[in-house]
Amino acid sequence: MIASSIAVRSTRIVMWYFPVIPYLKYLFRNKAHAKLMRWHKNDYKQDKMLRHATDGSQWSKINKEFPDFADNTRNLMFGLIKDGMNLFGK
Repeated sequence: MIASSIAVRSTRIVMWYFPVIPYLKYLFRNKAHAKLMRWHKNDYKQDKMLRHATDGSQWSKINKEFPDFADNTRNLMFGLIKDGMNLFGK
């Protein structure tokens, strides 16, 4: 009797579509925004302090593994963030 009163919760998968290419074109169209988007290559400080994701070991590992991608200042790296992910939809 007690077991029948407990509701079984199932996971919920929600997916959103985010058209990233038009948004990036919009950002690079503005000169001030374009300068900020190239920050990781042009204005990067190498002082062994952990200030940004570019200072992490994984970022430098990706740059070493894909040197052609890392050399172009217009290439951007995206990170997947799962903070706040709720499998049960509450």
